[in-house]
Amino acid sequence: MKPPTSEDITRQLQQAHFPQKHDRDLAMAPVGDTPMVVTLEQLRPYELNPRVVRNPLYDDIKASIRERGLDQPPAITRRPNDRHFIIRNGGNTRLSILGELWQETREERFFRIHCLFRPWQSESHALLGHHLKVHQLQVVMKPESPGGKTQFKLVLQLPGGGAPSAILSEGEQRAIAIASFLAEIKLGKGRGGIVLDDPVSSLDHCRRWEVAERLARESLNRQVIVFTHDIYFLCILEQKLEELGGALTKNYIRRTAQGYGVHSQDLPFDVLGTKDRLGRLRQELVAIRQALKAGEEDEHRRLTSACYGRLRLAWERCIEEVLLNGAVQRFGEGVSTQRLKSVVVTDDDYREVESGMSKSSKFEHDAATPVGRLPMPEPDELEQDIEKLSTWRGSLDKRLRETAKARG
Repeated sequence: MKPPTSEDITRQLQQAHFPQKHDRDLAMAPVGDTPMVVTLEQLRPYELNPRVVRNPLYDDIKASIRERGLDQPPAITRRPNDRHFIIRNGGNTRLSILGELWQETREERFFRIHCLFRPWQSESHALLGHHLKVHQLQVVMKPESPGGKTQFKLVLQLPGGGAPSAILSEGEQRAIAIASFLAEIKLGKGRGGIVLDDPVSSLDHCRRWEVAERLARESLNRQVIVFTHDIYFLCILEQKLEELGGALTKNYIRRTAQGYGVHSQDLPFDVLGTKDRLGRLRQELVAIRQALKAGEEDEHRRLTSACYGRLRLAWERCIEEVLLNGAVQRFGEGVSTQRLKSVVVTDDDYREVESGMSKSSKFEHDAATPVGRLPMPEPDELEQDIEKLSTWRGSLDKRLRETAKARG
């Protein structure tokens, strides 16, 4: 009998009870949550990840991982009959960074990664986690067919069951609802506009950022209309759109003497930048002059006091937006250290700010009883104070450009 060749032996080993490597890999997926170690070759990013721009904190995250590794193992999963594992919810940024660090250092700790494997549930469930990170809530989509029309109902996977409304907070229910809606339109092929009414009501600050980022991305593909009374949410939505290069049109709906729902393009003072705040103050100055000319002393005092109060807010905004070049912003996602490249703060800046803020505060508040009513500045003096801030802002803009150029 002719002795078997090495090819014959290999062929026999690959039959029946000796599956090929690809089949062995597929059979290794655990049936429950399991800690495991995978390599970069075995792991892939989630290809439907809604984040389309680089994480603004990418460099800081990379420095942290280089120094001490991952703070916690990323959650991974694997589709049925798929060879590679994928990131289950978030974590694509960390995976990209690990790939870069492996190429740069060839250190095994960046190639072999401790992960938490969780069994695959569905494509919709995967999208839920990458949209608003709601995987920890353990929800599944249960099909129903009332009246012959197929619908889906979200069901909690908890011991003993229970209705979501009886277990989840209002914010968690809203997060699941928004994530489900966004997952549905992501899987669909239509590009019709969507309208959301106060989508972040009851959400915590972390999920507000997630909603803002997701809606900003969606606006690149379709029209997105958002009604909100939350200025904080508007600010972070504007920040996310700026990062993506998207367009934002802001309109103001308010109650006036004409009734409710009156449209105005004059946005609330709180959401304006320094330049627009200065423009609004100049408009108020016109009304102040008219009140003084008409001999309405009390109205002149009231308007002047209110204008100085907003002038103080304009000084604050200029410090944040121009002097510090937006490196630190209220409601901001982080500290933009790269923006400090253009920043120089001098003793003269301190004196300008101290003088402008002190005077604005002086006339904004009521005087103490022993002092009595302070004489209000004339409109010409108020105009000089407004222009003082405008001039300082202009000098800061020029210095920012010159400093950035000098520092390369």
